[in-house]
Amino acid sequence: MSKLITDEYKQLMTQQHAAHKWGGSGRSWASIIAAIIARCEGLNKRPETGAVNAVGKHFYPMPVSILDYGCGRGTLRALLTDLLRHDYDLLSSFYEYDPGIPGKDALPPFNDYDYVICTDVMEHVETLYVADVLHYIARNTVSAAFFVIACRPAKATLADGRNAHIVLAEPCIWLKWLLEAFGRDFKPVFEHEPYNPRGSRLVVSMVRR
Repeated sequence: MSKLITDEYKQLMTQQHAAHKWGGSGRSWASIIAAIIARCEGLNKRPETGAVNAVGKHFYPMPVSILDYGCGRGTLRALLTDLLRHDYDLLSSFYEYDPGIPGKDALPPFNDYDYVICTDVMEHVETLYVADVLHYIARNTVSAAFFVIACRPAKATLADGRNAHIVLAEPCIWLKWLLEAFGRDFKPVFEHEPYNPRGSRLVVSMVRR
């Protein structure tokens, strides 16, 4: 696997997270992500659905694996797990990665995740590694990957003086990059708001056909 961040930028991100308490917005997308999972799982019709506990006659929650790439403070996990607790088992297979958060700064083992979440992350990725990160996510996505990508400057600045959004591109450019990374097996589904190729952000799921 190719490198996805330089050592210098990783150190800068660690300092930034510690100083400014970044990465708390993940939970704001929980209900939309829950709806995406329910929609995709309904299409997948996995054989695990309908497994019955022989004692209590209850349905087992169906296991679903998730990678939260750029998880920040990890606010998404608890709320999403709660929203889906009756139908899906996320507790044992919810992985969090953020290079700026000690304890979460090591990539999980290379694996296939049913869903990859990447909210307010790609605009912070070094230009050199944007394609590598997108391809890493694409290779690890089984059913769908959900992206929220800011396309305008941030209010925050980094310690080195740069704007916190170090990659600025219009939604149409990000969509092109996503399509290149995910290939023909996936299609874009625009979530929450209409697609605006010149807008201030892109909210999209790359869903397996």
